[in-house]
Amino acid sequence: MVLVKGIERFYLIQYQLAGYTRCEANNRSSVGFSCGLQRKLRMINNHQSLASILQCPVTGESMTVVMPEEQREWGVVRELFSSEVDAVIRNESGTVCYPIRSGICDLRAESARDLDKKALQSGRTSSELAVSEEVSTRYDQFGWQPGKSGRYQDSEYFSSNVVSSYGRYESVSHFDQRKWFHSGKYFLDAASGAIAHREYLAYSEEHEYRVCVDFSEVALLEAQRKIGSHGLFVLANVCELPFKDGVFSGVMSGYTVQHIHLDGQAKAIEELYRVLGHGHRLCIMTTQIVGKFHQRLFRLIRRLTGSNNSTARLDGTSDKAPEPPFPLYGGLRSYDWWLKECEAICGHVEIHMLRFLSKNEYESCAISLRAMTRIRALELWFSKSLARHSDLVSVILSKD
Repeated sequence: MVLVKGIERFYLIQYQLAGYTRCEANNRSSVGFSCGLQRKLRMINNHQSLASILQCPVTGESMTVVMPEEQREWGVVRELFSSEVDAVIRNESGTVCYPIRSGICDLRAESARDLDKKALQSGRTSSELAVSEEVSTRYDQFGWQPGKSGRYQDSEYFSSNVVSSYGRYESVSHFDQRKWFHSGKYFLDAASGAIAHREYLAYSEEHEYRVCVDFSEVALLEAQRKIGSHGLFVLANVCELPFKDGVFSGVMSGYTVQHIHLDGQAKAIEELYRVLGHGHRLCIMTTQIVGKFHQRLFRLIRRLTGSNNSTARLDGTSDKAPEPPFPLYGGLRSYDWWLKECEAICGHVEIHMLRFLSKNEYESCAISLRAMTRIRALELWFSKSLARHSDLVSVILSKD
């Protein structure tokens, strides 16, 4: 707080010396200066707020932001990085530093520098790192790039336009997950991506900050464009979250664990639970392995609704998705695996149905909006009892 106030005084003095005042709002340059000053102060406050909940991934110490205005220290830490940085965040003892660029705090192991200017190594295995690299490349070069419809290509491939029947089905199921979250200061969106679905924004609407964590800078820049100063943005891996214990009043991880190497999935769940505050919930949305009973129910639904081989949307246009040029790692788990692993971490675990039908199953049926509404009502009614047989589930961990 002392640092923030000191920097605020510095900028306010410069502001007054330049002769700009609020009453000169009609002066275009004055307005531009004022807006720039406000953005700068907001950025400083956001960096300081983020630093208060961070811990150094290497030493476990608290973190401190070093801004260019702190000339003596800035000259030392700035030289640790080869490219331009907005600020630097360092551990309490000053032995490890990380860069902040474009408002994004890069806390990946490969971006860390010690005082000898050496990059530090991650504690994950080579197999885990290879999967992370594969998934990151796929999303940077395909998933978060705009498609012909203007939506992200990942959304076109895995989801459907909101004006399609499946798009409504998916959107409603996502929006229903807001019930797991209440008000608080920090909400964690783990592996947030570009916040591809608008309904995701509802999860943090009662929180002061939405902390978006992802290993894709492309994704975080997109998320930053959407939520602005409401967001705090961190480049990091879900298996090595750089946060203190229990600092979040809500944690969401949507379709993330299934794209982590099998050896690292349990560790990711432990990390998500570790940073969750007492009296709050962690929600993990994921696809799971289903058995014969699911197939029987799916065939019954298809018999009742009829089959559909069209990709047409409700407005009559096509919604055919592009084929991704890159593979995407998927390590699905069963209902029993999720229950066993989560119960080993947390004493209060619930698994609820998110959506019974996969995208391909749904679109193979001729499901009208009215039929979709009825299916969704049944899913909510049998949310827990049929979760074992559902294609997609929400795993809820509560910390007492």
